[in-house]
Amino acid sequence: MQLIEEFVSILQHVDRPGNFCVSGYADIHVPRIAVTGVGTIALPLVPVQAEQLLAVADPAPYGRGSDTLYDPKVRRTWQVDANQVKITGRHWQSDLDSIIEQVTTGFGITDKVVAEPYKLLIYNKGSFFVTHRDTEKTAGMFATLVMVLPCEYNGGTLRVQHNGMEEQFDLHPTDPSEVAFAAFYADCRHEVLPISSGYRLVLIYNLLRKGKKRALKPPSYSDQQQWLETLLRTWGQNVAVTEDVDVDAEGADALDADTDYDADNSEATGTLPLKLIYPLEHAYTQAELDFSTLKGKDIVIVDVISKACAGADCDCYLALLKVWEAGYANYNSYGYDDDDHFEVGEVTDSEYILQHWRHHSGQHLGIDKLEFKITEVCLPEVLQEMEDAKPEFEEATGNAGVSFERTYQHAVLVFWPRVNRNRIIARAGIGVSVPFLAGLIQRLDKQALIANSPEYQDALQLSQQIRTTWPQNTSPKLLVSRGRERDFLGLLRQLGDIKQSCAFVIDQLITGRNYGTEVNESLVKLLREIPVEEASQLLTDVFTKLAPNHLESCANLLSLCTEPPALSQKILLAATPVFVKALPSDPNQSISKGVITQALIVNTLTA
Repeated sequence: MQLIEEFVSILQHVDRPGNFCVSGYADIHVPRIAVTGVGTIALPLVPVQAEQLLAVADPAPYGRGSDTLYDPKVRRTWQVDANQVKITGRHWQSDLDSIIEQVTTGFGITDKVVAEPYKLLIYNKGSFFVTHRDTEKTAGMFATLVMVLPCEYNGGTLRVQHNGMEEQFDLHPTDPSEVAFAAFYADCRHEVLPISSGYRLVLIYNLLRKGKKRALKPPSYSDQQQWLETLLRTWGQNVAVTEDVDVDAEGADALDADTDYDADNSEATGTLPLKLIYPLEHAYTQAELDFSTLKGKDIVIVDVISKACAGADCDCYLALLKVWEAGYANYNSYGYDDDDHFEVGEVTDSEYILQHWRHHSGQHLGIDKLEFKITEVCLPEVLQEMEDAKPEFEEATGNAGVSFERTYQHAVLVFWPRVNRNRIIARAGIGVSVPFLAGLIQRLDKQALIANSPEYQDALQLSQQIRTTWPQNTSPKLLVSRGRERDFLGLLRQLGDIKQSCAFVIDQLITGRNYGTEVNESLVKLLREIPVEEASQLLTDVFTKLAPNHLESCANLLSLCTEPPALSQKILLAATPVFVKALPSDPNQSISKGVITQALIVNTLTA
């Protein structure tokens, strides 16, 4: 079975969206809350009324089997029964319904859900509740809703656990017209950490599915997550030993062909893809795309994949997949408006990219655009929707025929074994790889460099990948980025990789493909750092290879070599004659052809 087919097959069993807990904040119209024995409660809660509530409240019990127990070492909280609390207000029910809607969306529930009032809880300094599970107190109850009313307090973090996962909620409303809420399935273990100061006022509701006698359990996909983790880990192990291949001049990936995958013996029978792309179900704009704003089934699919990636040492990101096509259009005779007179003909230009990357941590990936191949998409049928994208037609003008252009966009999850990261980045082209390396180095501190840390080794390995995949032609498309040579040479120096820096100069710069004055400053710094004999040879080689066709740039280099702190006289006396020998013998002809320039004369005489 192919890797992608097995991956998709596992996820087909993840058929129910939703999380085991949901939290958020909601603006409300402040209700009128009256408590028997106290009267109307002012919001935000004031200390005087908090003490009055404590005076009429009972110590909150906890359950052990069929027993109801009181123990301040287990639970130190005070409660008022729902029948002693009356909540009124013109907009209260609609505000409560809005919160329930947010909760059911997070749970992935489509059934009608009712919130049944249960308790009003009061916490003061030192109040807490150790880890416990709520009992299902009535038929159809499946979850608990905790709503923290406007009040001032510190501490009281709510921790919810389920199937080895944990979420923590700091429920502190910051506005008098705001409540904080959290909901979790009844069989989730949870605790309230101690209150360090102030008073915490909480409404507790039982959440019931209307007409359902059987309690709903939280979705659990631990098996699927484990299967995916095993599959991803095997993918990473196999692709790590895949023999490297040559890449083309633009750094395009040659390892992305489809592959067969033997699930029984976990051996690759072909070339494995370096990355996989899983399309999401819902549509998201650039502004909406975030791990915290996913909808419906996307919530659980992304959760299962991202946790499997974490266990299998894979990188995982959200991104927008974009397909752009342009080409020739044809006339037809059955159209009723301007655009219907045309139909898409031949596609002559296209772009397949991933952009607008998002990470769980909010960390910026350092990549603006990354090309992809259709064979990397787990559900390639989503790209067929491109055919339905409405094209924009431009009528014929002069000798040009009718043309069209269309764009298709889809939100996706992108992931790869971490061992693939450097190869993916390097093969994305120097416009992507060099800035990405700069970001890695920027995050390294001096201690990491000295200690030869894993992060330093990662940056070093990426630099080696970039050098071996450097573009090998002189197309106009590449000339616009020749400043990358300067940037890359500077980054090699920051890494302290003198050997590789010299190799880069020999392999790339002195070929003259993209040489220009931009790189000279970094080159001079390198010459100052290497032994005199090596520097003499390197500078001599540069002038030998480049001076005949790059006189002005070489004159600039020679001038920089003499600026303080100048290179040693031995280096300059060894290399300068080679440069002088390259000067033209016929000044008049050279001036007329633009070979001799003012900059060339000034820099040469200065040096």
